[in-house]
Amino acid sequence: MPPGLFNQSSPEQKVKIFDFTSKEGMVFLAESPVAKKQKYFVIVGESNDKVCLAYFFINSRINPNIATNCELELLHMPILKADHDFLFHDSYIDCSQLYEIETEKVKRFFCQDMNGKYICVLPKEVVENLKYMIEESPTIAPKQKRKFGYL
Repeated sequence: MPPGLFNQSSPEQKVKIFDFTSKEGMVFLAESPVAKKQKYFVIVGESNDKVCLAYFFINSRINPNIATNCELELLHMPILKADHDFLFHDSYIDCSQLYEIETEKVKRFFCQDMNGKYICVLPKEVVENLKYMIEESPTIAPKQKRKFGYL
């Protein structure tokens, strides 16, 4: 974690110092309202109006209830522990569904409430692969791709 990212004295200062200039590829650990447990997630885009962020979950395995065929299984990008020291084992970024969250909610969640933890920014080549997955995904609606600048 970059020095000084969360060590300011007041919540207002924490929000101001939390820098979202390099949003794409940022990894966080937080309680997931979808999975109802702590999960890693990776930011993959910002809406054209700058109001929302798009993200994918990082899972320890491919969920057979989601990847019900080979085409859907291919939408799970491997991410290796050997290349990412925050992981406990080889995992997968689930690119089959793009989730959205308000940018201000993320700032509050990680800066004021401190219910989440910033982990790292993924390497550029991983982020580029994620962008390609979004562009080519048959399971992400064109309207959602357009909203985040992928069409």
